[in-house]
Amino acid sequence: MAKSISLCKEHGIVLIVDDVRAGFRINLSGSNVAYGFTPDLICFGKAIANGYPLSALVGNNDLKKAAEKVYFTGTQFFSAPPMAAQSNPFRIEEV
Repeated sequence: MAKSISLCKEHGIVLIVDDVRAGFRINLSGSNVAYGFTPDLICFGKAIANGYPLSALVGNNDLKKAAEKVYFTGTQFFSAPPMAAQSNPFRIEEV
């Protein structure tokens, strides 16, 4: 894993962790914490809303600023159903 991380840094590649399947079972801050590295992006899935269709893409500040320049139109997948937004008994304030 260390070689993959160093290759990403060396070549300016965004390091993404897909934590959808782990579902906070390895660490509440993401599985990367248990393995001792910090990715550029982390994908979280339905575990953040007790199985309801809700997801989050968490990233570093540079990527957040770049995403602010992107304009989306149309309907997004699952469109954040109200039940999913209300089903979460806790808030993730910092990952």
